[in-house]
Amino acid sequence: MMFRITTAAAAVAGTALMAGLVATVPANAGVEWGDPQEVSSRYGWQVQLSDDGEMAAWIRVGNRPGPGPVRTSKYKGTKKGWSKSKAVPGSAESKEVVLGQDGDTLLIKLPTAYATSTRKGASNTWRGVETVADGDNLFGGALSADGQTVVWVKPPPMAFPPQPGTLLARTRAADGSWGPETQVGEFISRGNYYGGSERTWVALSTDGSTVAWLNNSAQLVSAGKAADGTWGAPSVIQQYSNDQFRNPEVSYLQLSANGSRVLWQSANSAVLTSTQTSTGWAPVTYVMQNDLSSVAMSPNGKVVAYGQLDPARLRVRRYKSGEWIKPKTLGPSQYPQIVVRNKAVAWVEQESKASKLRVSLLRKGKWRNTTVIAPKAQSPALSRKGDTLAYAGKQAGGIFSVKR
Repeated sequence: MMFRITTAAAAVAGTALMAGLVATVPANAGVEWGDPQEVSSRYGWQVQLSDDGEMAAWIRVGNRPGPGPVRTSKYKGTKKGWSKSKAVPGSAESKEVVLGQDGDTLLIKLPTAYATSTRKGASNTWRGVETVADGDNLFGGALSADGQTVVWVKPPPMAFPPQPGTLLARTRAADGSWGPETQVGEFISRGNYYGGSERTWVALSTDGSTVAWLNNSAQLVSAGKAADGTWGAPSVIQQYSNDQFRNPEVSYLQLSANGSRVLWQSANSAVLTSTQTSTGWAPVTYVMQNDLSSVAMSPNGKVVAYGQLDPARLRVRRYKSGEWIKPKTLGPSQYPQIVVRNKAVAWVEQESKASKLRVSLLRKGKWRNTTVIAPKAQSPALSRKGDTLAYAGKQAGGIFSVKR
């Protein structure tokens, strides 16, 4: 039976989570979310969904995030629900996983490598991992939607003064093999090179056409990929201070699906953006300023959701008729983990022991139907149309998904 999840229903879902369930829901093209169905009875994190919402991937771990095997499950329909999950061969110590949006390729970070795995036909069976990059401390790995392009950063040996890293890429050939490593550009070096924020200094458009990063001149730049797989010269988006002992204040770097818009968070928590023109990147403009936490952008580059610190709330702003229209408050939050699609936003609280998972839908130009899906959740993932929502339960919970 279909119904909109209420507070009471969310409490039931939370009970299931604590028992270690993972779930999804019968489909409904409307605004009501269906009942959870079990995907897996074991906990995991870094939950991923394909564009059509029919393939799920995650890293299975104990009761907290950490390395573990990548597991996958395939949605078989309303009555049969999700298939029994399977481990990807060779993925036992995975630290990160990215599912290509077509659901056919996985990018997996292993202790000393990035590797890919491809799906056998339309099944839930995956081939053993194939190394695409090896070395210590690799980071910034990203995969295009079709699984044909991979980028990552190779850091240099520790040295003083710090040396630049290298942004590298590989493109899959027509026969399915990976082409040679290609150097896209130098990556910024700083005294605290290995400290966390640099991992958000690389972004790849989902169509694989554009990559953005911080280079060794403290410039935020991008490069485009030609049809033959070669990368063009970098184009400057923004210049930052080139003090080698100071990190540029850049985080949450991201590109729209076709690479036409770039967005990031900068000094004083300001959210900045620019768009590509025929002559390069347009002058940088503000989306929002001051007192912000995390931020995320939709694939079409026209919806931006962000956490506001005081008052603590999740807000969303849309680009319409050539301007960013007045922000809309969707619900409470302070440091949200956000997933944005063109017509849906889902979020949880990153630093809360009791984090409610909420989702809101864009209907006829207005944000409506903000719904509590679960009282304790993390790692939300949304399908392209926003009609499937997957998530992991906190503590001893599992992986769930709902459909509408």
